[in-house]
Amino acid sequence: MHSVITFHNLKVNINNKSILDNISASIKQNARIGLVGNNGSGKTTLLKILSKQNEPTSSRVLADYKIAYVKQFEIKKINQKKQFMNIFKALMNGG
Repeated sequence: MHSVITFHNLKVNINNKSILDNISASIKQNARIGLVGNNGSGKTTLLKILSKQNEPTSSRVLADYKIAYVKQFEIKKINQKKQFMNIFKALMNGG
């Protein structure tokens, strides 16, 4: 399988503070990944870059994909767990 997301030495600075420094990854087609880390470690920043909401300070993301990013407060607005699960399943199935 080919890589649908690839980045090398990705750097992100916000207000002269290094948020991500020399991050590299190659994610294969149909891979399911999770981002785990402490608060403030750059998880949301990386997702915003991958979803093209933000640009990295240096390097670039090579991508052949569609990604969805749902903010936490938007999830809280969903009244029923079933609705969220239907959305999640649709996203995971490429919908």
